[in-house]
Amino acid sequence: MARSKNRVELRPIDETKPASRPTVARLFNPELMQTKGRDNKPVHLGPADTDRNEPAKLEVADKDLVRSRSQEPGIDELLGHDVMAADSNERGWGNPWRDKPITVGWVVLAVLMLGGALVWSLSRVKQADKTVAGFRTDAETAVARNQADEIEAERIVENAESALRAFFKAGSVEEIAPWIRHAERVMPLARAHEGGRWPTPVPVRDIRQLVPLTIGIRTEFWAASVELVDGSIRNLYLEVMPDGQVLIDWETLVCHQPMAWDTFVTQGPAGVSLDFRVFIEADTFHAHEFGSSDKWSCFRLTANGSDEPMFGYVMKGTMTELLVLDLLAGSASGRASAILRLRIPDQLTARRSAVIEAVINDRWIHLDPP
Repeated sequence: MARSKNRVELRPIDETKPASRPTVARLFNPELMQTKGRDNKPVHLGPADTDRNEPAKLEVADKDLVRSRSQEPGIDELLGHDVMAADSNERGWGNPWRDKPITVGWVVLAVLMLGGALVWSLSRVKQADKTVAGFRTDAETAVARNQADEIEAERIVENAESALRAFFKAGSVEEIAPWIRHAERVMPLARAHEGGRWPTPVPVRDIRQLVPLTIGIRTEFWAASVELVDGSIRNLYLEVMPDGQVLIDWETLVCHQPMAWDTFVTQGPAGVSLDFRVFIEADTFHAHEFGSSDKWSCFRLTANGSDEPMFGYVMKGTMTELLVLDLLAGSASGRASAILRLRIPDQLTARRSAVIEAVINDRWIHLDPP
C-alpha cells in the first residue's frame, strides 16, 4: 500500500492575537430526526470565549481523508506476495463448458474393460474353487489309494509267508505243486532234479526279508530271504498273481541248468543251443577261431557253485553284444548275472569256448514261459 502524500506537521498558534473562529452550526441528520422527543432544529453556536487560553494542538487531517499505513501488516504482508484480485480466481465461473466432449468410443472402451475385468475375476474365482475341489478330491483319492495299498500289501505278506512255510515243509515234490510258478513246465524239471530225490524238508525259522521288486516294467514280483531251522539262508523270487496267490520260482531257488555246467564246459555237446544261468565278466582271451579281437568280443562265464570258467564270444556290432555290454555297464562290480543262450560250434578247436547267441533275460528268472 502506498504512503499518503499529505504531510503531518505542527502549526504554531499565536496566543496574542484573538483567534477568529467561524460560526459552527450542527448539521441536519435525517436519522436523528426519526428519534422521538429529540429537537431537530439547527443549533447555531457562537464564537468561543476568547479570553480562554487554548493550548497548542496537533492538527491531523481526518483519518477518512488521509491514506496512511496502519500498524497492522496488510494481508499481502502476511501472505508474502501481492494479493490476487478476488475476481481473478473466480473469473470464468458459471461460463458454459468449453472443452471437447468425451467421445462415445472411449466410454464404450471403459465399459468393456470394466466388464472384462469383472468377468475375468469371476472366472478366476470359479477356477480357484474348482482347483481347491480338485486338490481335495486328489488328496482323498490318494489317501484311499494308500489305504488300499496298505491293505493289499498286508494281504500279500500274509500269503507269501504261508506259501514259503508250506513250500519248505513239503515232504515230496508233489506237495510243492500248488506253490510253483509255471507249474506245467517246471514240475517235470522238479521231478527230474537230483535224480528224482527230494531233500529232507527243513522248515522256516524266520522270514528275514520280503520286499516288492520291479523287473523291467513288471511289478508283480517280490524278493524273499528266509532262514531255515538248520541256519541256512535261501533267497527266492515270488510272483503275486492277480487273485493274490503267491507262487515261488523254483528254477532260481535251485539255479536250474539244462545240464551240469562242468560237463558242458569240458565235454560239450557241440552244435546244441542251451540256456544257462551264468555270471558274466569282460575278458580279452582270444584264441584259435576267436583270435581276432576286431571281430569278436570276449567274456568270461561262470556258474553258481562251480569253479569251471568258460569263454563266451559274440560278434562285434551285433545287438547281442550291445545287450551284454549294457548289463556290465549297469553293474558296479563289473559282474552281471543273466540267462544266456550258448552254443559250442561243431569242429571247434578252441577249448572252453562257446558262442553267445542271445541274451534270454538279464536275471536268472524267466518272466514268461520260454
